[in-house]
Amino acid sequence: MTGTNSSEILFFIAISPTKLGGIELFAHELALALGRAGRRITFCFSTPASEEVARLFDMPNARLTHLKEQSRFSRGAVRELRDLLRRERPAAVVYSFGSIVRPLPWLCRAAGVKHVVYNDHASRVPGDATDAPPKRWLKRLLTAPVEEVIAVSEFVAACSRREKLHGARVLTIPNGIDLSRRAQSATREEFLTRFGIPSGRKIVTQLSWLVKEKGVDLFLTAAAEVLRQDANVHFVVGGEGAGRQELEHLAGELGLGGHVTFTGKLADPITSGLYAASDVFCLASRWQEACGLVLLEAMSFGVPVVATRTGGIPEFVRDGVDGLLVEGDAADYASAMLALVKDDDRRRTMGGSARRRVEEEFDVRRMAARYAEDLITMDH
Repeated sequence: MTGTNSSEILFFIAISPTKLGGIELFAHELALALGRAGRRITFCFSTPASEEVARLFDMPNARLTHLKEQSRFSRGAVRELRDLLRRERPAAVVYSFGSIVRPLPWLCRAAGVKHVVYNDHASRVPGDATDAPPKRWLKRLLTAPVEEVIAVSEFVAACSRREKLHGARVLTIPNGIDLSRRAQSATREEFLTRFGIPSGRKIVTQLSWLVKEKGVDLFLTAAAEVLRQDANVHFVVGGEGAGRQELEHLAGELGLGGHVTFTGKLADPITSGLYAASDVFCLASRWQEACGLVLLEAMSFGVPVVATRTGGIPEFVRDGVDGLLVEGDAADYASAMLALVKDDDRRRTMGGSARRRVEEEFDVRRMAARYAEDLITMDH
């Protein structure tokens, strides 16, 4: 990028940065990679960053700001976006989380932004229909200034092309995680003690939003079947969400009793000890997951996974090698859980393979370097 603002990139990330999660850590690594090339970046989140996250970005080339309404077409939201672009005067804008269709691309064009990039993290809902031509043409008009779409998996890239909501080129850069933070994790014993879980049990976990789309009800239904065959298993549900009360009630109805623990929100899942405590990790998602960072996090700890064969998950989890992929039925989940819980050797072999795969292919530093290289060379 050239010109007086050649080092300035504005990255809209429509999340609340309250913890050191995968997205916050990726942003930090991207800032470091750009800093090594002498480039500056501003991250615009939906809300102010927590003190912990703000400290992470205490570096000369990075700044944080926030804007709540990043995708709405209301007059006030458009005015705030316009004013921010005028203040920042970036050479490139990247935006993510939420639809590609929003006022931002044309506001960027009006502000003289040279490059507009959409970062597609979106999971898809099974059965989503492609818009009819008139509506699709209107959306393509609204996204006309978008030059590139960076997808987090080949599945997302294929969806982006098929939906035809833009005419941009599509590049795939898989998600990655910060492997160095494993050393900061609490131990298995510390996690079990914290939540009052008996130490002699096999631990099967799911960490996700507690919403229907994440399939926690499937996980619990499968758990009940597992317990009918093996009482020495304990199930951990990590995360928070609107469905928590209903799911706790379901756990009671299923007779899970003292064999299930709801942890609530974990400020930092990697260091909490949840993965260190897990023997098997599950993601019973009904969504067509874009990637599933929690799967990579669990795999990095040498934990084999059981997950739905949907979306981008098969790109990250090799069935029978790093874990087991199922079609989404509770009985299938129970069978896969039992296959791993009852076979220590198979579990260790798959866990070792999973760990090596993440270390070799899904390090966030490699991911951030590819983003930085793409943004820096966009003019060439």
